[in-house]
Amino acid sequence: MPDTLAAMKQPIVIFDPGVPELAVMTDLRPVFDVRTGALTTLERIAISPGITLAGLIVPEHLAELTRQDHPGVPVNDPGALPDRFTLVNGSWAHCTKPLPDLAPDQALTEPELDQQACPLVCANISRSQLAAVLAGEFSSLRVEQYQAEEHRQLIARPWHVRAMQDAVLLNDLKHIISTHLRADNQPVDVDMLPPLWIAPDASIHESVIFDSASGPIVVESGVTIRPGVIIVGPVYIGHSSTINEHALIKSNTALGPHCKVAGEVGGSIFQGFSNKSHAGHLGDSWVGSWVNLGADTVNSNLLNTYASVVCKALPNNRSERTNLTFLGSIIGDHVKTAIGTRIMTGSIIHTGAMHAATSPISGTISPFSWTTDAGTRPFRISKFIEIATTVMARRGIEPTQAYLQRLTEIHDNCHASL
Repeated sequence: MPDTLAAMKQPIVIFDPGVPELAVMTDLRPVFDVRTGALTTLERIAISPGITLAGLIVPEHLAELTRQDHPGVPVNDPGALPDRFTLVNGSWAHCTKPLPDLAPDQALTEPELDQQACPLVCANISRSQLAAVLAGEFSSLRVEQYQAEEHRQLIARPWHVRAMQDAVLLNDLKHIISTHLRADNQPVDVDMLPPLWIAPDASIHESVIFDSASGPIVVESGVTIRPGVIIVGPVYIGHSSTINEHALIKSNTALGPHCKVAGEVGGSIFQGFSNKSHAGHLGDSWVGSWVNLGADTVNSNLLNTYASVVCKALPNNRSERTNLTFLGSIIGDHVKTAIGTRIMTGSIIHTGAMHAATSPISGTISPFSWTTDAGTRPFRISKFIEIATTVMARRGIEPTQAYLQRLTEIHDNCHASL
């Protein structure tokens, strides 16, 4: 019997369960568009042979942004969906693993934990069942637990991405290398893939050192790597990114497109379009889009006690043990830090925050908070949009009205708490 996602012959519909605790990553994108390895979860599903993406379902506040990012794909339009399809949870970042070919009305769930917002991994359903299943009503389905080696398959907290990204990244890199080889009409042996793939148009200085002994390295089209850089695999460098002089890019790092990175970076994911252009350490972190980390911004990714890191996903949430010894920072979109900023272990910095104080960043920082030595106040939304528009224009992107409206919504929703 077929035993992989690719073996599913019917169309795929991916849904975002709308987990509030993932806001630092999902304020401006659905969960399946979060970079969880070298790829986003949606990219990871869509590249599987034989997959037909029939639709996307997201929280309504993300619907217009999702339509803009995925033109031609029905979004929140049940009438456009086929009569029967496989519904896949967009939080399933570990979708590289074997998945049985589902029979009609069969569903797989991850064992429900206290932290798990929606246990459904996937289900073979009809269009008439969709509303009930999305509401958490599974009585019409034959529910089985998804069996996998990894304890967690679905992300329900920001730090879950860090917990699974090493395995996910390694699988992504192997797939990307094999895909590039096929595109170049080269023979592909999945057991003998080359450990290094560099796009023909990438600009690599002769002094750059690639160390692939610990894992493969992929350098995509348009990348520039400056003199004296050391890259230790497994690593992914997304298209049109730049690695500045003497940077050390350590294992289990994935840089999305159009990033500028320098200093020491390891065990981290950059969503894309973000800058860490100067010296400073960043370890075991996730960085959103349009982030700028000032020169000598550094973070801690290990407690002095070597204990499990404790975090709060949202500013007003309770603290939770992550069961991770190494966890640096989760940094939302449009975050900015001043020169010499220190970020403490397990800090979560929400969308639009700006830190320019001599004190370190610690704990969970509210969206659109402007922090200086004089205290913390709300970032004025008109000024924020002016800056964001200027920053995005530098990369040739003009924010849409829907994007600016979403930023304003986030600002207004959190304003009272600042």
